[in-house]
Amino acid sequence: MDQKVTVSGEDELAQLAQGLEKMRLSLKRNMEEERSLRQAYQCLITGIAHDLRTPLTSLTVYVEILQSNICRIDKTERHYLDKIMEKAVLIKKISDELFESCQLKTESESRGPDVPQSLQYIFEDYLSEMTVFLRNQGFGIEADLEWRPGGLSVRMDYIARIIDNLSTNLTKYAEPRELIWLRTVYEEEWVGIEICNRIKEWSEHMESTKVGLENIKCMMQSMGGVCLISEYEERFKVKLLFPVREGWEETYG
Repeated sequence: MDQKVTVSGEDELAQLAQGLEKMRLSLKRNMEEERSLRQAYQCLITGIAHDLRTPLTSLTVYVEILQSNICRIDKTERHYLDKIMEKAVLIKKISDELFESCQLKTESESRGPDVPQSLQYIFEDYLSEMTVFLRNQGFGIEADLEWRPGGLSVRMDYIARIIDNLSTNLTKYAEPRELIWLRTVYEEEWVGIEICNRIKEWSEHMESTKVGLENIKCMMQSMGGVCLISEYEERFKVKLLFPVREGWEETYG
């Protein structure tokens, strides 16, 4: 596949050589894309397997303790049963994320975007719910939301899942003693939202395969948007940008 087919002249053999060269390039490109997809899939499975192994190891330890005579002496069955339930919930969550990640590949091909709507219509309710949820979790929110005219073509079910993923990540990784900044963004022909927070001190309990962020990127891409992620000075920023729909009328908003 790496050997270029030499083309000289303009006769039938030269035309055949040109055809072979085009076929070589096409096959090589397809093979490289397939290799890239295999590597990405392998990385995803490896990360999920790592996250599943940790709670499974804990589960086996807790079950062994329950099977021993220790609990009968100390009467600590409830403590270890609670631990088992906690790990079981974690395993279910990780498996759900794996299923969702695989499911996105087919969902995005079978359904197009919804009717164009304004940025305010799409995000206002979801952001209000996220703000209430985070405040109940002890976080402070500073919001700067400006609603300008403009139409976006999105999938509302994806938007709900994106906001849910972002809310979960914030409760896990944001520093609760500092404000979470939320604002709308307008950049030429792109509009969207931006969330910025300070990262809390890392610990072993914060390990993650980042499946949630990969799902967000996949959903944004399927809607024609982009998810930009940056880290600087212990701050984490997520920016979701959508192209403004040309010819959009305010009657949709």
